[in-house]
Amino acid sequence: GPERAELLGAVGAWTAGHNLGWALELVALLGEFRDRHGLVRAVVEGVLKEEPERAAAWVAELAEPALRDSAYNVVGMKWAERDVARALEWAMGLADGSARLSALEGLTWTWGQKDPGATYEWAARLPEAGLRDPMFVKLAKMVAVQDPQRALAWALQFPPGAGRDEALHYAVFQWAANDLSGATAWTAQLADKRLQTEVEVAIARSWSNQEAQGATAWAADILEPTARAAAL
Repeated sequence: GPERAELLGAVGAWTAGHNLGWALELVALLGEFRDRHGLVRAVVEGVLKEEPERAAAWVAELAEPALRDSAYNVVGMKWAERDVARALEWAMGLADGSARLSALEGLTWTWGQKDPGATYEWAARLPEAGLRDPMFVKLAKMVAVQDPQRALAWALQFPPGAGRDEALHYAVFQWAANDLSGATAWTAQLADKRLQTEVEVAIARSWSNQEAQGATAWAADILEPTARAAAL
């Protein structure tokens, strides 16, 4: 519960300044992943305030892959608050692909809130689709909450694939939540029928959160059977 989380946070903050070796031992004794993650996050945040490189080095010593990756995410997110360039240099230098992806996702979360345009331009230059697409999707989801049409414009530039589809779906979902008539009008004029079908499903799902009966009636007119079934 909250009291346990608060206690582990306090323990993590203390070990960050006194005994990182003991923190590793304590992590191994905790049975619940949520507890381990909470402790590790507190340690990382405590050390990173003064010594980001030391925090990153400590995370590398974690034996559990899933916990290590989640901690790399925290390092990327928090380090980018201090120094985006240095955090980016560190994250891109990680040899393990899973660790690098986690760190960059954390970094993108922070950087994308500060300067989404610069973050997008950086992501567009990434040579590996396995890194580029997750960054695009994460950024589009973040931007869509405040500016769904901007997120949609970005998503339409993504290379075809699952990442583009996910980003489009989320952007249109948010647009329909804010401006249903604008989203439906834009969808109606799409020449790309496959794209139109994908967008119609997103609109129907967003609409159903506002007014289920109208959304059902609109979804029933979707021509493509599989999409119609998904929307209904």
